Amino acid sequence: MKKMIISLMVVATACMFLTGCGASTPTGSDSNVKKLVIEIAMDELRNQLAPMIYQKVTGIPVGVIGAKVTYTGLKAKATKDATKTVAAIDEIVAKTKMSISNIRTNDVNDKTKMSRSSADLYVNKNRFPVEYTAQINADGQLYVEVFGLQF
Repeated sequence: MKKMIISLMVVATACMFLTGCGASTPTGSDSNVKKLVIEIAMDELRNQLAPMIYQKVTGIPVGVIGAKVTYTGLKAKATKDATKTVAAIDEIVAKTKMSISNIRTNDVNDKTKMSRSSADLYVNKNRFPVEYTAQINADGQLYVEVFGLQF
C-alpha cells in the first residue's frame, strides 16, 4: 500500500510538471511569433499599397471618390484593373525585405498566456517601431496582434 501511495505521488507530480510545460506563454522573441509578426506586416503592406497602386493603374483618385480599396478585395475581383493592380502589388512585395529586431518584452502574463512586446520592424532598411501581443488561444493555437503598422 505504501508503494502504491508513493507511486501515485510520483505520477501526480509528473503530471503537474507536464501540464505546466504544455502550452507555455509565447514571448516576442519566439521564432513562430516573429514569423507571424512579419506575415501580418506583409499583409498590411499589401493593403496600404492597394489604393495607391489602384489609382496609378486606373487613374481614378480613390481618396476623392471615397472608395475602400484593399488587396483582398482586389484579389476577389476578376476585372482587368484589379488583376493588374494585384500583380503590381505582388511585384513590389516580392522585392521587399522585412525583418524584426531589438525585441523588448514589455509584459508577460502566465495566467492568460499572453506577452506584450515592442520591436523595430525593418522594411528595406527603413525602421518602423511596432508593438505586438502573442497569446495561446482557447484552441491551443498561437494568436498574434500587431499595432503601429504605418508604412
